Amino acid sequence: MELFVNRETELQLIEDAFDALLDRKRLLRTPIIEFHGVVGIGKTSLLRQVEQRCQETQLPYVWLDVDVESQDTVSVGSEIITQLKKQTQTGTRSAVHATKALLAKGPVVLLFDSVEAVNAEHLEDFLRDVINDEKLFVV
Repeated sequence: MELFVNRETELQLIEDAFDALLDRKRLLRTPIIEFHGVVGIGKTSLLRQVEQRCQETQLPYVWLDVDVESQDTVSVGSEIITQLKKQTQTGTRSAVHATKALLAKGPVVLLFDSVEAVNAEHLEDFLRDVINDEKLFVV
């Protein structure tokens, strides 16, 4: 595990979210955690910690690097569908439907890296339809 300096608060938020996700009797209080700041401060490293925790607990997750200039609503949705199809074995064409199908089986973690303001609205549209599920955790 990578050593983090002055990241105890963020790591505790992540740990608390995982505890709530894995304890089916508690609700996830903060379904979205956002890390922001200048390049090089460790945002992607924090996401890697979440990814590692997903692997350790066998929670399904999607990792999406959104900061690709060619990314638009269609390509972001397509990438979500591609990753979720592998986990749900569904033939859907909707990122929302694929996410809900996976959520029907249990908790799901969505990791979005390098979200820029231009692409944030594409994600907002997608998240608006799935965020009310208490088993969804978005970082």
